[in-house]
Formats: sequence, structure tokens, C-alpha cells
Amino acid sequence: MTRHFPKVILLCLVAVLTPAELTAQVTQEQRERRRAMFGELMKTLIESQMERDPVPTQPGRPNLRPFPGHEHQPTNPLTPNMITARAKMQAWEAESDRFVSLLRKEERRLPRVRPLLADALTTSASIKSLRSNMSRVHSLDPLTDSFCQIDAQWRLLNHQLSQINGLRPECTTSCGRMAAFDSEMCGLFGVEPQFNRRELSRYCTQMASSFQHLIQDVRYDMQGDPQYGAILADCQRLSARLNESGRLIDRGNYDAIVRIYKRSINEWRKLKYKLVSCPHARIQRNVHQIESIGGHIAELLWLPVDIDREYLGMVVQSMERDVNAAFQQVSLQDILACETPGAVLACSREFQNTCGKFSSRLKSNADVDSLHWDYKQFANQWNDVQTHLSQFPSPRLGRSIAQVDAGFQVLQSVFGEGPLIDRGTMVEICSDLDQLSYRMLDLVEQRTARRYDPGFQAAIRDNARLFHQSIHEMHEHVLSNRRHDANAAADVANALASWERLRPLINKCKPEDRRQLQQLRASIEPLMVKLQVVFAG
Repeated sequence: MTRHFPKVILLCLVAVLTPAELTAQVTQEQRERRRAMFGELMKTLIESQMERDPVPTQPGRPNLRPFPGHEHQPTNPLTPNMITARAKMQAWEAESDRFVSLLRKEERRLPRVRPLLADALTTSASIKSLRSNMSRVHSLDPLTDSFCQIDAQWRLLNHQLSQINGLRPECTTSCGRMAAFDSEMCGLFGVEPQFNRRELSRYCTQMASSFQHLIQDVRYDMQGDPQYGAILADCQRLSARLNESGRLIDRGNYDAIVRIYKRSINEWRKLKYKLVSCPHARIQRNVHQIESIGGHIAELLWLPVDIDREYLGMVVQSMERDVNAAFQQVSLQDILACETPGAVLACSREFQNTCGKFSSRLKSNADVDSLHWDYKQFANQWNDVQTHLSQFPSPRLGRSIAQVDAGFQVLQSVFGEGPLIDRGTMVEICSDLDQLSYRMLDLVEQRTARRYDPGFQAAIRDNARLFHQSIHEMHEHVLSNRRHDANAAADVANALASWERLRPLINKCKPEDRRQLQQLRASIEPLMVKLQVVFAG
């Protein structure tokens, strides 16, 4: 026994150490694969940005590529702002590379960072494109629009990152340096801080539409209610205020838009407390939708997240009523006939108790971190309730469960425990891609109708059609499936494969055709990168 003891020890060490070594090898392989993927994504983004924003060379000497060691000197002297801007852009580009590298480390610890990493890649590619275009001009004027787009991208990304707890100090420091470079460039270009007016206008349009639906449902569901007249008048007044805001977005400055938004939010808060307590599912659904859109608008205006505890408490109380209604659809005979009747009844009582406790925690000004933990327990209990209720098929039961799910989506949006891309954002991404891919298909068919080899013509048309088909199917899956993230990875992989086959064919088109196709490609590429980083990374 003594003679074999060292061998036993050696075998035990091998058994313990080998899995760790294999894990380290797999991790290294994954890191290499992700590093290669991010390098390819950055290359693709830069290429699409350069094709989208071509800057004509300003008058002077021809824009010849210099020999190594010989800088090209334009005959028109550089403006003082351009000299400073080139130095700042070089430093900003270097910092953006470091910033992306730090975010790649953060997303391994904090999954919520992953969608923002895709936005950081797009912003970094735009910075590189702008710096490259600076070599073609001697003043900043032709580049102002491109910089304004970058400024809007960066300021939104910086705000979104500021809402994430747990970022390492080196990452927040890099954020600060990026923001400082951006502010300095705003001064050199002579522009105010930019926000995404187009996206803001789109959300305001959605908000106005949701208010119209709310007004219709109030008229239909609240007839005879003592508060009917007052609530309807408040809804109509707020709807008119939103129309005023929509007109202001196109021409108003940031401060004016923020003022009218805050005034509208204060009025909406008083109204929604009355609406969310109404026992009407359609009205509550409209309230949740308006709240979600309001959160997106606040984000675009760089306003901090405001947790409305009173509203969330009323949502939880509504969920408790819906669960009670769900169990009322199950007869005592059905409960006794199931395998574990005692567990079903105990689970129901426990969930109702948890609803009361969670409402009390919201009212007691408990800190946000402890509420996150309470929410996780709350969500786990709801999963248990759903498991038990699935034994009892009933259409009415399904409607009650859907209403409780809607409440949990509200809580998910506040406590950040939902999918990396929420369903509303996923619908918007797929909708945009659906339209863009259809426009790509239509443009390919128009531009390749003649002057191309029949084989190439068939190849680019077939691949454009397959790309649009894959996007359209993904869009339909998201719209029809409440758990939109269930099959997202397979849908995204299919769309990415189609896009990879189409993209090289676009580059082979004639210059005048390629220029128009690249405009669409530059809009498609950032959305595809976000999907790839989140679902296929």
C-alpha cells in the first residue's frame, strides 16, 4: 500500500487539475475567437462608415497617397481649429480603442454591458472614420454633420453606461476621458451637445399613438365610472401636450424639450395612478406601454432613471388580483384531481403573501439593491405558480397569466433582470431591419436589371432575397412570441449568415450602384453588429 500511495496521489492530482487546465484552454480559445470576431466587426463597421460618409477633397493639391515618410501638404493651409482637432482626434481614437477593450472585459462580468458594447464598437468606428476624413480637408466645416452624429451616439452611450452599477474604476475613468475629448471637439466644431432628434421624434409618435389607444379604451371601458369625465379630459389634454412636444423636437433646443417633457411627466404621473388601479386589462396595458416609451424618451434626453415606487406598488397589487382571478378559473374538482393539490394551494398562498411583502418593501423606501434581491425571489415564485397553473388548460386562465406577465415586464424594465435586449427594443430592431432589408432587395433588383453578368445578377438578387427573408422571419417570431429571446440565437445566426453572403457581392457592384447600396449597408451594419454581439457572441 505504501509503495502505491504516490501513484494514488498523482492520479488524484491529475483528476483535479485536468478539468481546470481544459477549462483554461477552452476559455483561451473562446477569447481568441471573440477577439477575432470583434476585430472583424470593427473592420466592417469602419468600412461601412467610410462608404457612407465620403468627404470630397477640398480644393488644393490632388489627394495623392504620400510615400512613406513624406506627409502630404495641401496648398491651402490648415485652419487653427483643424490643427488642434487632428491632434485631439488622434488621442480620442486611441482612447476609444482602450475604452472598447475595457468594455469587452466588463461584459464578461456584467451581461447588461453587452448590448452597449455593440454601440461602443459603432461609436469607435465612427471616430476612426472621422479622423481619416480629416486628412482630406483643411477646415472642419465639411465634417460638422459627421461629428454631430458621433456626439449624439457618444452622449447616449455615456448616459446608458452611467446607469449600470458595478463598472470597474478604470472603465469609468476611460468614460470620463472619452467625454472630455467629446466636449473639446464640440468646442472646436462650435456646436452644442447633440441628441438623437430622429429617434426622439419616433418615440414621441409612438407615445401619441398609445395615448390615442388609451383614450379609445377609456371611452369604451370606463363608461359609467364616476371618474370617467375627469380621466378622459386629462387624457385628451396630455395628448394635445404631446402633439405640441412633437412639433418642438424638430426646431427646439435641448433645454426647452426637457422642460416640456418634465411638465408632461408630472401630469402623467397623477393620471396613471388613477388608471393603473382600474380593473381593465386594456387600459393597464396602455399605461405600461406609455411608461415604457417614456423611459426611452428620458434615456434619449440623458435624464436619470426615476423609480416610481408608488406606481410599482400598484402594479404588484394588480398582479395579485390577476393571480386570484386565475385561481378562480380553476375548480376545486380540478385541483383535487391533479397530482399535488396541496402544493398548488400552498404555492398560491405563498405568492399572494410575497405580493404583499414586495408592495410593503416598495413603500418602505428600501434600498434599490435589496429590492433587486426581493424581485429575484418574487420572479422565481411566479415561475413556480406558472408551472402549477399549466396543469389546468383554460382560455380565461391564459388571459390572467398574460396580464401577470405584463406586470413582470414592468418590473423587469426597472430592476434589469429581463433579457439583454427587451422585447420592445427587439421589435424595433427587427422592424428597422425588415424595412432596410426590403429596401436593399428592391434597390438590388433595380440597379442590377442590366449591365451585369447574368450569373452575378442572379447571385446578388438571390442573396438579397434570402437576407430579407431571414430578417422577416425573425421579425415575425419576435412579434408572435412573448419569450422573444427563446429562439433569437438561431434566428440571428441565420440572418448573419445571409448578410455575410450578400455583403461581398455589394462590393463587386459598379461604383455608382455600390454607392447607393452602401448607404443602406451603413444603416444595416450597426443593427446587425448589436444582434451578433448579444446573441451570437
